[in-house]
Amino acid sequence: MTLLYEMQLLDELPMIYCTCFCVYSVLEMDHKPRYGMKLPLALAAYSGLVTAIYLYNRDPVFHQVSYGLEVAVIVVRNAYLISHIPAQSPGQSGPCTRQVLRRLYIQGAASFLLGFILWNVDNIMCTQLRILRAQLTPPLDILLQFHGWWHILTGLGCYYCILTTQYMRLVFLNKLHEFELAYMLNIIPYVRPRQFVKKLQ
Repeated sequence: MTLLYEMQLLDELPMIYCTCFCVYSVLEMDHKPRYGMKLPLALAAYSGLVTAIYLYNRDPVFHQVSYGLEVAVIVVRNAYLISHIPAQSPGQSGPCTRQVLRRLYIQGAASFLLGFILWNVDNIMCTQLRILRAQLTPPLDILLQFHGWWHILTGLGCYYCILTTQYMRLVFLNKLHEFELAYMLNIIPYVRPRQFVKKLQ
């Protein structure tokens, strides 16, 4: 409630900038850059334009749409890439490549989508949610802290997005024989070198 608009920008604009890196990653998947300097320049121009407009147009809907467009590019491009990779890569055992990527993709997209929905509900129904939270006793009131859940789910979605892109790049570079998908505590997926497993044995 006491947050200055300038400080709010430090929270919202980095979302645009960081997501541009993810956009670049999903569009440049080959051994050599496909678009050269055109893509990074276009993304820098997009970031600059969104920043300039948002400094004068303080409507949060503009920021939401600008961010949503980037996420849409990532979601659509990842879906396209997953559908165009071989089901099983050379030297890989276990679940097929496409199945692994599809699972990571769905988990990331679901996190982003749910977070995005909760963020907008929080923006639209802030007053009503405050009243409901006041009627609940701790810790149940945390369940209605939709802005907080937005941050958690978006962070999780970003992690899955980066992981999906990382794993997919290994597929396109034919390096899955050097790396594998593992799970920390049987819950959190991550990519590790296969040599790491041999050293532990």
